[in-house]
Amino acid sequence: MPKEPSTYDGIKPGKRSKLWLKVRKEWLLNNPPTHEGAYVCGICGRPVHYSQVEIDHIDGRGGDDISDMSNLQPSHRYCNQRKGSQKIKPVISQEEYRFRKEFDI
Repeated sequence: MPKEPSTYDGIKPGKRSKLWLKVRKEWLLNNPPTHEGAYVCGICGRPVHYSQVEIDHIDGRGGDDISDMSNLQPSHRYCNQRKGSQKIKPVISQEEYRFRKEFDI
């Protein structure tokens, strides 16, 4: 009898990947780059170009927060990998990020 694929938080691995791609795409559509095609990395505070941006989970992945847009921030790949699943206070708050985006700072 074949084994059932393991699940993570009740979501099978393939479906979780598809859900994450959908969430990432939605986040990028709703949060355009702030200035000259760049985001501000929520971990280090430096610019990260649109073509190189990764979406970081502020509180780490788990439970239902994979699709919680308020738990996501732009980051460099290096910063995101270095941070891992640690919870750190974002360098740029959601409010400041929206302000910068609104005034193209």
